[in-house]
Amino acid sequence: MMDTGPKVEQVGPSFAGLIDQEGRTVGVGGHRDKPQLLLFTAPSCSTCKSLLPGVRAMARAESDLDVIIISDGTPDEHREFLAGSGIGSELSYIDARDVGIAYQVGTTPYGVILDEHGKIRGKGLCNHMAQVESLLNALESGTPSLQHLHAQAKSGSAA
Repeated sequence: MMDTGPKVEQVGPSFAGLIDQEGRTVGVGGHRDKPQLLLFTAPSCSTCKSLLPGVRAMARAESDLDVIIISDGTPDEHREFLAGSGIGSELSYIDARDVGIAYQVGTTPYGVILDEHGKIRGKGLCNHMAQVESLLNALESGTPSLQHLHAQAKSGSAA
């Protein structure tokens, strides 16, 4: 887990009025009906592209989760990326460099899981689906990362 940007357990920055690939208005953060998985990507990132089938499947399977892919780049890069992505209406893809800056994302692919109150429950680099899925585990378990779990266990055994 990279330790920059808003911290786990803090309320993350929120944004309203963003438009996704389907023309839908999308909000990031703040109070919501369900948690959000924010996956920060770049159109030229080959690892990001390799995650798409798993992320699309996750978005279809997890009806109690909003999955939002947040990217930056040129309009041509986005058109090319979306043309080969297979992304439909199961998730939102937004061009929102400002969101990445607010969350201080330094590399892609990077994920942040927000609960329904906009609080960050986990975050980290997502080079494969197991790391993306670990963010869902962080939300469900209340433990943001394996490092946190290890630290808790270590402090418990020292007491």
